Amino acid sequence: MDRTRDLRLLMAACLAAFAGLATIPGCGRDDVPLPASGLVRGAVQVPVAVPPEVIARAQAGLPQWLARIADGLEDRYGFASRSEMERAVLGAPWQMWTIPGRDLADAAVAAPEPVPLDEWRVPILCDGTARALLTVARTDGGDWEVVEIGAAGLAQELDRFESDTKARQGGLSDARRVLLRLHASRLDFLSIESARVPVREGRFSPTRWMVPALEAEGAGGGPSGLDLAEVVRAGRRHFQKEAE
Repeated sequence: MDRTRDLRLLMAACLAAFAGLATIPGCGRDDVPLPASGLVRGAVQVPVAVPPEVIARAQAGLPQWLARIADGLEDRYGFASRSEMERAVLGAPWQMWTIPGRDLADAAVAAPEPVPLDEWRVPILCDGTARALLTVARTDGGDWEVVEIGAAGLAQELDRFESDTKARQGGLSDARRVLLRLHASRLDFLSIESARVPVREGRFSPTRWMVPALEAEGAGGGPSGLDLAEVVRAGRRHFQKEAE
């Protein structure tokens, strides 16, 4: 019990420290504008799998949502000043995926499948680094809308992971960016793979604030990350801890 409690406290502390400083809900490396047919970040062409409506809504919503940040609160959203916000552009979108909690809870489901969500996180870049994220989601009416800005800590984590992946792979020519969130277990995993690789066959790395707790369980994954079966095992362990 003490070990379980200590790991839970460690995870909670890390999440509070890194997950993001502020969000406003509902209310680049070579930075270039977003073309209507896709998104270019330096030499990286984002696959057309990114819905063009997501890109269009993010483009249209960026200045409006930046304007909602009150004077003096810029640092909570990753910016040092208003002038930095004026130089903001958008980076390559990440699609949210999940594994349903019912599948993690049911040990009879040997190989739960990841499920794509109608939600994308679009990095806001300034001077080559990600500062915050726009969340673009499909509404009940079927339209895509920007619903939130913030999560500076997560934006920095996605940026770091993308840089590390690019350095390791030598380029991201047809990259698909996946943020796999296990809501029931409160775990996030990142994956950048060729769009030709099925998501279930990809490699997943835990966000850095999750690494100490996972390594304590012998499931950190190292530079190569985890396969989906290892992600599921980690998710099930933490699902059980959350239920205790």
